[in-house]
Amino acid sequence: VVQQGEFALKGSREVIRDYERWFDKPFPLPKLDNIAAPGQSQFFGAMENWGAIFTFEHALLVDPALATPTDRQRIFEIAAHEIAHQWFGDLVTMAWWDDLWLNEGFASWMAGRATERLHPEWETAATAVQSREDAMAIDALATTHPIVQHLKSARDVDEAFDSITYQKGNAVLRMLETYLGADVWQSGVRRYIATHAYGNTTSDDLWAAIESASTTPVTPIAHAFVNTPGVPLVHVRSRCDAGTTRLELARDEYRLGPHPGKAKRWPVPVTYTAPDGHTGHVVLEHDSTVLDVPGCGAVLVNSGAGGYYRVDYDQASFDALAAHFNELGVTDRIALVRDRLALARTGAASVGDVMRLIAMTPADAPAPVWTGLIAVLESLHELTTERDPMRAALDARIRSLVAPLLPRVGWTPAAEESLQTSTLREKVLRLLAATGDRSVLDEARRRHAAAATDPRQVPAALRKTIDAIVATGADEAGFDALLAAAASERSPAMQAHLYELLGQVKDRTLALRAMQLTLDEQTPKTIASQMLRKVADHYPAETLDFVLAHLDTVRGIVDGPAWSRYVPSLVHNSVDPAMPGRVRAFAASEFAGMEHRDADRAALALEVRLEDRQHLLPALDAWMAGAH
Repeated sequence: VVQQGEFALKGSREVIRDYERWFDKPFPLPKLDNIAAPGQSQFFGAMENWGAIFTFEHALLVDPALATPTDRQRIFEIAAHEIAHQWFGDLVTMAWWDDLWLNEGFASWMAGRATERLHPEWETAATAVQSREDAMAIDALATTHPIVQHLKSARDVDEAFDSITYQKGNAVLRMLETYLGADVWQSGVRRYIATHAYGNTTSDDLWAAIESASTTPVTPIAHAFVNTPGVPLVHVRSRCDAGTTRLELARDEYRLGPHPGKAKRWPVPVTYTAPDGHTGHVVLEHDSTVLDVPGCGAVLVNSGAGGYYRVDYDQASFDALAAHFNELGVTDRIALVRDRLALARTGAASVGDVMRLIAMTPADAPAPVWTGLIAVLESLHELTTERDPMRAALDARIRSLVAPLLPRVGWTPAAEESLQTSTLREKVLRLLAATGDRSVLDEARRRHAAAATDPRQVPAALRKTIDAIVATGADEAGFDALLAAAASERSPAMQAHLYELLGQVKDRTLALRAMQLTLDEQTPKTIASQMLRKVADHYPAETLDFVLAHLDTVRGIVDGPAWSRYVPSLVHNSVDPAMPGRVRAFAASEFAGMEHRDADRAALALEVRLEDRQHLLPALDAWMAGAH
């Protein structure tokens, strides 16, 4: 076990030295312990106690039989997040929970920056786009909340640990750093730390320190983004006029589902790249702005994808950018696709635009680009069910887009391959298996069987992927073998992995059996709740029925702070029109007289998912019918 902690120990040393330089403030304690504990939580992975970080084993230790390069990156980033708290959260502490984001958003931002600085070979810059998507997914709903919010009770605090606090806070900080410049931003943060060390602060203390280091006003923009919930939207129109591009920008709000009231407006700091490569900046403080930019051609808005806003190009502007799609940077390509899909969800764009960009991406495009595009394809696949008439055609089309990557990534990790190549291999194999690629399914099963006599057939970097593919299609004999292996396993990490695989089995009878196992005393309690999550991926209604029938028992295997969101989250991919009502009924009964924002958000997200199915699936079907 000592050896399994070496990776986190080495990374923590690198991070502490890096933070001491960046903050210009030595670590203020004689030592920093990171304590590994068994089990897992539905609420957190680690806790930043000053000088003694508590971390669950799965988030700190590298099991050589199971850990992937992606796991190592995750372990590094968790350590970097918690160590950032030693300055931003512990040395300087929020005055009250209203400013929880000062701790969590900043630590998330700092961990991302540290990972990019210390491990550029991991090519992690594109992960910020996915983090932004996680925040916007709930921020575009009417059930969202401001980053800074008034919290009155312990339940309010529990529900505040969400994507708005972490991911949106992170994204807004990235945007403000881009707006002010890295040097000014760092100088301001250093002043904040030096001024408020061993004290308590509010968000305004941070803005005052930043502004004192800058000649550019930042407080009005910062206030707007942390105090006003929602997702800004920038409409873009462009046309060529005598060698110059006339760029028209208009402010709006991106919304999903029903919303009361008028669309909100923010002062949006916009970065754009002109056709001649010139980069410009403008703050949208009025409803519309017209700019003349050098050169004639496509203009990229939110270049670098550093801004927290969506971009809506008119069709001509989008088509001009699409013609140069494979020349754009990695983050710009992913952001362009994600924004277009988001607009297609509201009917403001065609999902065919999304598929066109993916179809024109060559198999040798940078691995992070394809990882981002595969996430989009996964979301479209998961929007369908096996009962949908167009499911088979969509899966076939997805396979045709992804299968050309298989020769590139192969089944055998190279000795010195990049983390992104390893991650892409996992994503390719999992999506091809999920969409029914027979060659991938057969090869996974062959390797899994052969590993009994030749462990090299299933290298550690592919163990989770191959096991998951095989477990999903397991029969009764395979289920029994998996259960026996889980019950006898002594490694906590491997045991958790094996039990979770039981929950992934797709056969309905076996899935129901897996649910019953969560009531068994032999099943570790901290793993049982995760097993139910896995079963719910295939059988959300049955899982909810099971939970409601065994409510007291299930409540006992879920962390108290996570309870308000745990049950509603189980049905996140349901397509049952009755499910939103069931979620609301559960919340009204379970949390009578109390706030239940997590459940309300989950119910609304289900309704929006049903709307997505109504207009995205026919549009996808039409695109496939006309695609060449």
